[in-house]
Amino acid sequence: MAKCFITGVELKISEAHVLDIYAARGALRDMRQRVSALERLIQQLSPSDDEEVYDAKKHKQITIKNRRLVSAEVAKALCAASPGNNVFLLWTEWYSRKRALLAKYLNTAKAHKKAETSAVHNGAVVKQNDAVNDDKKEECHATCA
Repeated sequence: MAKCFITGVELKISEAHVLDIYAARGALRDMRQRVSALERLIQQLSPSDDEEVYDAKKHKQITIKNRRLVSAEVAKALCAASPGNNVFLLWTEWYSRKRALLAKYLNTAKAHKKAETSAVHNGAVVKQNDAVNDDKKEECHATCA
């Protein structure tokens, strides 16, 4: 009878398994290659570029920051670096997610500011009841967590 190295349970030698070190090292090498490919993608595609566009309201050229875009075919080909994980989004999905996160962040910042500041009335600072203020802070921190 053999013993399991991890659990110590006795088992038949015909049911025992051993690590294939060559396969494990090969899998590790493949994972490292995938990691380096993903790092290159992040390095190449994550920066924002300055783009000059015409603003019709201001009647002049303005500079805006835009993310780097790729076509559907390129995105499909580059997804080979991370099989099983889709690392590309449609621009419309990315933009709506960005807006939702920004709105959530701004609402959280407003809640923190409201909970941590005192009320101002006629130019004089009026301190609120400490118990009420503490409840607001706890409520705010609970929603932010």
